[in-house]
Amino acid sequence: MVRSIERFVEVVGRVVSLGIFLLIGVVMYEVLARYFFNLPTRWTYDTSGWLQVAYVFLGGAYALQKGYFVRVDVFYVHASPRTQAWIDVTFGTVLFLLFAGVLAWRGFVLAMASYAMNEVSSTGTWAPLSKRTENRSPGASTVSSTTLAR
Repeated sequence: MVRSIERFVEVVGRVVSLGIFLLIGVVMYEVLARYFFNLPTRWTYDTSGWLQVAYVFLGGAYALQKGYFVRVDVFYVHASPRTQAWIDVTFGTVLFLLFAGVLAWRGFVLAMASYAMNEVSSTGTWAPLSKRTENRSPGASTVSSTTLAR
């Protein structure tokens, strides 16, 4: 089970890492359209926001798996491997649960507020009902799986 989660996170991380080029393309398109052709678009602001949220949350699991997050090593580096493992499990789990809890709570509150006011986008230009908060679920569950697999 752990190996399949690790493989899944590896594949998602590599695919999402290429998604940055899509984000760059959307922003470049808006800049060119707005400043060179005086034709600003309505969809690029929301699209770039959604892509960035997806990039951060889906890429976060890959970064966690590979150990790419920055760690303050003032005390950690001098600890024994057993103590380092204890610190990773204890503080990592507590901080993750705190982060995931606040993310789920505030995401739910924001999603319900958006739904109650029939908000369709942050700029009001999109017709279908789509909220930025919906991007958090796949990313949060991928990071959760990676944390639990460690």
